[in-house]
Amino acid sequence: MKSIIGNKKIFLIHDLCYVYSVNDNKVSRMIDHGLSCPDHEEADTKAVFFACQMKEDSTVTIRTSDTDIIVIMLANMEHMTSSVKVWFDLGVGNARRYIDISTLFEKLGPLVSQALPALHALTGCDYNPAFYRRGKKRPFDILMGSITMQKAFANLGSTDYDIEALFPTVESFICHLYGLKKLSDVNGARMEIFHKTYKVTDTSQPFSLNVRNYDACNLPPCRSELQQHLLRTKYIACLWRNAHNRILTELSPTDYGWKNVDGKLEPTWFVGNQLPEAYEDIVITPNILGDTSDADMQNDEEAQEVETNFDDDSNDEN
Repeated sequence: MKSIIGNKKIFLIHDLCYVYSVNDNKVSRMIDHGLSCPDHEEADTKAVFFACQMKEDSTVTIRTSDTDIIVIMLANMEHMTSSVKVWFDLGVGNARRYIDISTLFEKLGPLVSQALPALHALTGCDYNPAFYRRGKKRPFDILMGSITMQKAFANLGSTDYDIEALFPTVESFICHLYGLKKLSDVNGARMEIFHKTYKVTDTSQPFSLNVRNYDACNLPPCRSELQQHLLRTKYIACLWRNAHNRILTELSPTDYGWKNVDGKLEPTWFVGNQLPEAYEDIVITPNILGDTSDADMQNDEEAQEVETNFDDDSNDEN
């Protein structure tokens, strides 16, 4: 162990920051409380926190294979001393490469770098599901093309901004992501995609649909689901944006898209009923339409009788 450490200092951050060195030909260990960050649960934020504490001229090289830590580092570069340069060592073998994070931060700029945590969390990370087959490149391209969206995503990582104010911009972003640039309502986008997929081919046969195989995973989330998804996004973005601090956030995950089930956090997918509670909630009745002719009333009575008989048959089979 002495020969490995030599004249260097080894910092090991777990629950606290332990510093190993060789003194009087013996290995000693001390605790550096200034570099300890027990509030951090993930190694990603701990590594970024440690880098942000560097004050003297130095070059920091972080060896990793995780995308998250690159996003976290970029979002916290503004808190680094300008004389500290940060590099990432990625990959193995012929795919191994080095990324100059300091130069990348200068090219992207502070606003985009601050927006990246929310973008990454929204489009899928370890704690939040991704949008099916939407990837990362297209969302990034959309973000880079709009200053308004860059500001909204940057504000998602701040506790000073309420989600209600940012939700319309995120809705517009989701519609754009699904190829509906003119829409800004996710429920309307779902209906538009549904109509394109299942449409009446013969107006004389309104129930004759152009039925094709279609995976519902290709639909954007509904508004109720997106609201919970965005709550989780804000919580994650706040954690990552504050990696330079010893205390990450005072927010509670149970207030931001998760629920505590037997001591474990599980996502809250949506709030409210998944389906209408009753048949009458989705069917237009004569009372809603106003006065109806005797013929219409007779047709309604016949339809009700058929429905009743159908229900009776179903009960008999059960």
